[in-house]
Amino acid sequence: MLCTGGLAERRREDIDTGLFRLCGSLRRHRTRDPKSPADAVPLEPSPGGATDDSALIVVRL
Repeated sequence: MLCTGGLAERRREDIDTGLFRLCGSLRRHRTRDPKSPADAVPLEPSPGGATDDSALIVVRL
Protein backbone atom coordinates (compact mmCIF):
# COMPACT_ATOMS: atom_id res chain seq x y z
CA MET A 1 0.00 0.00 0.00
CA LEU A 2 1.16 3.50 -0.85
CA CYS A 3 -0.67 6.66 0.12
CA THR A 4 -0.25 10.40 0.20
CA GLY A 5 -0.32 12.37 3.43
CA GLY A 6 -3.88 13.53 2.81
CA LEU A 7 -5.20 10.21 4.13
CA ALA A 8 -3.51 10.61 7.51
CA GLU A 9 -2.74 14.29 8.10
CA ARG A 10 -5.24 16.69 9.64
CA ARG A 11 -4.64 20.23 10.81
CA ARG A 12 -4.23 20.56 14.55
CA GLU A 13 -3.89 16.78 14.95
CA ASP A 14 -0.77 14.80 15.73
CA ILE A 15 0.41 12.74 12.71
CA ASP A 16 0.56 9.62 14.89
CA THR A 17 -3.17 9.96 15.57
CA GLY A 18 -3.86 10.12 11.83
CA LEU A 19 -1.63 7.15 11.09
CA PHE A 20 -3.32 5.13 13.84
CA ARG A 21 -6.72 5.99 12.32
CA LEU A 22 -5.50 5.01 8.82
CA CYS A 23 -4.11 1.67 10.07
CA GLY A 24 -7.40 0.92 11.83
CA SER A 25 -9.31 1.61 8.65
CA LEU A 26 -7.02 -0.65 6.64
CA ARG A 27 -7.45 -3.43 9.23
CA ARG A 28 -11.25 -3.17 9.02
CA HIS A 29 -11.21 -3.42 5.23
CA ARG A 30 -8.50 -6.01 4.67
CA THR A 31 -9.49 -8.76 2.30
CA ARG A 32 -7.83 -10.86 -0.34
CA ASP A 33 -9.14 -8.39 -2.92
CA PRO A 34 -7.11 -5.11 -3.02
CA LYS A 35 -10.08 -3.26 -4.51
CA SER A 36 -12.05 -3.41 -1.25
CA PRO A 37 -9.73 -1.26 0.91
CA ALA A 38 -8.84 0.96 -2.06
CA ASP A 39 -12.53 1.84 -2.43
CA ALA A 40 -13.47 2.10 1.25
CA VAL A 41 -10.51 3.65 3.10
CA PRO A 42 -10.48 7.08 1.38
CA LEU A 43 -14.20 7.47 2.12
CA GLU A 44 -13.95 6.76 5.85
CA PRO A 45 -15.00 9.73 7.96
CA SER A 46 -12.30 11.55 9.84
CA PRO A 47 -12.23 14.52 12.21
CA GLY A 48 -12.62 17.72 10.25
CA GLY A 49 -13.10 15.83 6.98
CA ALA A 50 -10.56 15.65 4.20
CA THR A 51 -8.60 18.90 4.01
CA ASP A 52 -6.02 17.82 1.47
CA ASP A 53 -5.85 15.81 -1.71
CA SER A 54 -5.30 12.15 -1.10
CA ALA A 55 -4.37 9.07 -3.07
CA LEU A 56 -4.18 5.40 -2.18
CA ILE A 57 -2.58 2.60 -4.19
CA VAL A 58 -3.09 -0.99 -3.05
CA VAL A 59 -1.19 -3.81 -4.75
CA ARG A 60 -1.31 -7.48 -3.93
CA LEU A 61 1.82 -9.39 -4.87
